[in-house]
Amino acid sequence: MLPSIDEAIKELEIAEKMNPGPWVKHSMNVGIAARNIAEKVPGMDPTKAYIVGLMHDIGRRVGIVDIPTHVYEGYKYCMEKGWDEAARICMTHSYLLMQEEFQYEPDREDEKAIKAWNRDNYKVNLVSSFREENDLDKGGNYGTKNGYHSGNYPKD
Repeated sequence: MLPSIDEAIKELEIAEKMNPGPWVKHSMNVGIAARNIAEKVPGMDPTKAYIVGLMHDIGRRVGIVDIPTHVYEGYKYCMEKGWDEAARICMTHSYLLMQEEFQYEPDREDEKAIKAWNRDNYKVNLVSSFREENDLDKGGNYGTKNGYHSGNYPKD
């Protein structure tokens, strides 16, 4: 299941009040980009792509956190809401960036859960594959270029 478009936008508005930052605009841009791509790819659902793009970073609502924390928090939050399809994207969208980090046995609960989930359910998703070098946000990707994924992003 997924939230409706209105619910996803409302969730971002609530999350932005909890943890303001460029990640909210980034999420909106990913949603728009995912929808635009899905409109061109036969068999893809543009509405679903838009919603999961909006929701992919919802775990950032908890504060300025690292990749595993925001991934796992987003997954847990969406599962609590019954949004299993959005939860899957929360869990997988940063995995390409984390693969090298998981060449060890993690100690943290969130990292163990992410590693196990991705080992058993790993699927590359279009949004993340496209995101790395071609983000629509001002200043480019808030990942490797600006330290966003480690929680060190610039304040507007």
